[in-house]
Amino acid sequence: MKQLKYYLIVVFTMLCLFATSIGNAVICEPPFCDKTKEKRFGESGERFALVIGNSSYPGQAQLANPQNDATDISLKLEEMGFKVETLTNTDFASMKAAIDRLGSKLIPGAKSVGLFFFAGHGMQQSDQNFLIPVDTVEKIESSGQVDGNAVSLNQVVEAMNNAGVSIIVLDACRNNPMAESISGSGRTLKRAEASASSGQTSTTRQVMGSGLAQPPKAKNRALFAYATSPGDTAADGTGHNSPFTTGLLTSIRKEHRLEEVFAEAAESVRTTTSKKQTPWLTHSLGDVRFYF
Repeated sequence: MKQLKYYLIVVFTMLCLFATSIGNAVICEPPFCDKTKEKRFGESGERFALVIGNSSYPGQAQLANPQNDATDISLKLEEMGFKVETLTNTDFASMKAAIDRLGSKLIPGAKSVGLFFFAGHGMQQSDQNFLIPVDTVEKIESSGQVDGNAVSLNQVVEAMNNAGVSIIVLDACRNNPMAESISGSGRTLKRAEASASSGQTSTTRQVMGSGLAQPPKAKNRALFAYATSPGDTAADGTGHNSPFTTGLLTSIRKEHRLEEVFAEAAESVRTTTSKKQTPWLTHSLGDVRFYF
């Protein structure tokens, strides 16, 4: 009997010590965790977001949902603790200035998180991605007119390099009828070059390829998410938001890991579009895990 009591006391003591050790353990907490759970990275860092939605392009280049997408994504990010600047129907100068402002908030060593979301027309030229303001879309008639009329994604990436983690989301390849001077359709513009000899528009030589190109390399830990695969176009949708933004609004939740958010959103898009559209994701997060 005494021996049984002794064993019970020992077992009880061990359970108490185990419970105490669990309670005192350093737990990996949002927004950053590495898979070893031995350190907390950036949990006190601030979160900044720049959200742009361009709908009011001239003529048939107008898009239905980007303004709604930007407004709704901004509200969702604010719920997640981001300090958000939202721009809709934005001109070239305002877009560039806003990107510079975002970069100035991401102080080196502060372990801040930067997020950039763009919905609107985009294009690629020479494997570089460009985002189109509402005031310059009609000025881009040839390859020499891209610089100075479109915002390079490279500028966005460079501005965000000081962040602990950069999150760059492009919903910029939607199907929509374009003006006659634009060959093809989609949120990715494909303007035809003018033929010098005939004065007619050529439909064989394109300034821009289909869809978006691969993203530039970031110097920090970064994640890039496209509404569809590079080189493809994405559906604009018939509802209040695009299929991609609709998926994101559902999948962005607190305590939801970053990669899981986009995996869930991608599955939603594939289902909504009957597998005609597959969102695309690439990242250099390493072993760091970001949680909303």
